Amino acid sequence: LWVGDSRIYLLRNSELSQITKDHSHAQALVDAGLLNLEDMETHPHANVVTRAIGAGDNPIQIDKATGPLLPFDRFLLCSDGLTKAVSERDILSCLEVGSNSAKLLVETALLCHARDNVTALVVGIEDEEAW
Repeated sequence: LWVGDSRIYLLRNSELSQITKDHSHAQALVDAGLLNLEDMETHPHANVVTRAIGAGDNPIQIDKATGPLLPFDRFLLCSDGLTKAVSERDILSCLEVGSNSAKLLVETALLCHARDNVTALVVGIEDEEAW
């Protein structure tokens, strides 16, 4: 479940995929075919959020993604301060380190001069025998 421009990524079999889609003006332009995905992060309205918890009087619309959990899956929940400072390639490298990867991600974002708050939480699925 998500709202806003924080993201959830899945690391599975050494492949990183973005599970969420930003609730931003720039993402709406991408969805409408008016902006290339590659240009989304640098668009002047990239930080304009179209959905947020506690904003406005209308009931909030929450998006949901479901799928199977597999042994050794790793999920990254992170703020846009991380994703705007650290490339997906570097996020993948940090997640593959294993333990302390959330701390490494935050440190990497700070070294890259992140201009917003940086939050990272990594959740891992144990192997089947641990279930």
